Amino acid sequence: MQKLQTMDNIKKILVGLDHTKMDDTLIQYTHFLVKLFPAITHIYFVNVIKSITLPEEVVREFPDLIDKAIEERKEELKNKVEALSNHNNIVIEYIIETDTRTKFIMEFAEKNDVDLIVIGRKLTMETSSVTVPRLARRASCNLLIIPEGTEPRASSFLIPVDFSEHSKIALEIGIDIAHNTDNKIKITCQKIYAVPAGYHYTGKSFEEFAMIMKSHAQNNFKDFIQGINTHDLDIEEVYSLDEHDNLPGTLAAFAQGMKADWIILGAKGLTSATALFIGSFAEKLINILTDIPIFIARPKGKNAGIMDIIKEM
Repeated sequence: MQKLQTMDNIKKILVGLDHTKMDDTLIQYTHFLVKLFPAITHIYFVNVIKSITLPEEVVREFPDLIDKAIEERKEELKNKVEALSNHNNIVIEYIIETDTRTKFIMEFAEKNDVDLIVIGRKLTMETSSVTVPRLARRASCNLLIIPEGTEPRASSFLIPVDFSEHSKIALEIGIDIAHNTDNKIKITCQKIYAVPAGYHYTGKSFEEFAMIMKSHAQNNFKDFIQGINTHDLDIEEVYSLDEHDNLPGTLAAFAQGMKADWIILGAKGLTSATALFIGSFAEKLINILTDIPIFIARPKGKNAGIMDIIKEM
């Protein structure tokens, strides 16, 4: 059975580091997340180093070269974390490994029952160009994507809704954070609607049919929100007309205009024989939106065949 991830359920987080300036952003943001998710008990700071095949003669001459390099990297990481943050009563582990980055993070998260993976996104998308979309597609838990240089803030959440179960999960996550923290958080639900092709056969103008679609969306939102405990929070509803068949672009433009601190997306609930996939909408949004953190909310549950996916990578 899938288990909804709420604040109280997010206890173990994995932070993927890469020994660059991006690490400073992620470590500082992790300190902020401890305040947002007070149930956190474990933080795993993970740095995966690309495997290097050494000539046999080098290995014979310097048999502990790799081990010493890993220990040195671990000590550097520990010093940096302790200098930037202080997490009392939380178990912190530093994991340095030589492996394929995405594969190791997925495998470690699965084996250690991680509730949230925090990964950085560089402005140039250098080393993160493959890791971010792969984890977004395949991770078996929540994922938070933090752009490089992002200041830790959580005063405004934008949550796109399509009245499905996965958008309900995303909204419940946002409500749960807003209700249980001292931060005053504004939650905005955005429904993007479009005018279907062939509308003119109805005798209606484009503008008239757009109003019909918006009216249906407003009625659907009323039914949708009635099934959710809002804890009496003031949730703003916004309706955006997608005139150019570009839903991710419409959402991204609105998010940037309102200066959203987070976008919370529900992972699409389509289960294949091997994994849970995010929807194409979410994947396109991740590709174009590089300046706002994106939280992908995924129900906690064992993905069928997740270890088979890892083995194939």
